[in-house]
Amino acid sequence: MVASRFPLVPVLALAAIVLMTACRTIPPPAPHNPPAPPPPLPQAPLPPSATMTLRDYLKQQLGPGFHVRAEWAGTDPAYRPQPYRYRVWAPIGVVRVVTIHHAEMHVWTDTAAMIRAIFRDHTREDGRLDAADVGYHFLVDEAGQVWEGRDAGRVGTHVGSHPPGQNNPGNLGICGLGSFLWEEPPRVMVERIVTLTALIARYYGRPLIVRGHRDWGGIHGAPIGGTSCPGKLERAVVLAEEKMRETYPPGGVAAGGIATSGASVGGAAGVGPARVSTTPASIWD
Repeated sequence: MVASRFPLVPVLALAAIVLMTACRTIPPPAPHNPPAPPPPLPQAPLPPSATMTLRDYLKQQLGPGFHVRAEWAGTDPAYRPQPYRYRVWAPIGVVRVVTIHHAEMHVWTDTAAMIRAIFRDHTREDGRLDAADVGYHFLVDEAGQVWEGRDAGRVGTHVGSHPPGQNNPGNLGICGLGSFLWEEPPRVMVERIVTLTALIARYYGRPLIVRGHRDWGGIHGAPIGGTSCPGKLERAVVLAEEKMRETYPPGGVAAGGIATSGASVGGAAGVGPARVSTTPASIWD
């Protein structure tokens, strides 16, 4: 066996020194820091409908100017909803329309008694409606007080159609208490109906279509204009439409990030054509 020309131990020591030097000169890998996520996009505020009922919202906004159902119906079971037999008591669905009516009866001094009379007329088994409840969701008296009618979550029976049942889904009914075929409605009533319509739209966080009763097709079999209702209370329809356009201009964004457009306010498929009336918007001149 031939001996190595170089001692083994010094060679190993030299190799160790070289390796240690190399380790000291190679920097450790940098820690992995992922990029920070982008900031969240601003969210449009949720509408009040996400957290409360329409009744509670109107009580909050109108205070003593809003009267709950119990203030006219009391505890008498005769004035509770009566959804038996084939009477309509389905959910209203997505609210897209507000329809304005007048009661076509003289004003009573006792508003609660007047609403009870309307309830009895609407729920009579041999009556024209044979309905489960008063047909309107809200009623407004000549002093501008708002009264709760049918549950706003239930489809109403305030706009007829042939075949029946086509015009009320997604349609809230507001009735002015009085007869306005020939008489002018009180200014305070008109203004409160306009305010109520705007509050309902704000509650849902989107523009709503506003119509008078006679703007609907299918009433008494007529293609449109099958009734004279709401008479001169049509002025409230004109002003409510105007306010809706001011609040939700085309190209804007409603609560919840919903885009608005002129079509959303002015008309929709299945809602019927443009209003019959051409009442000017300036109604107090």
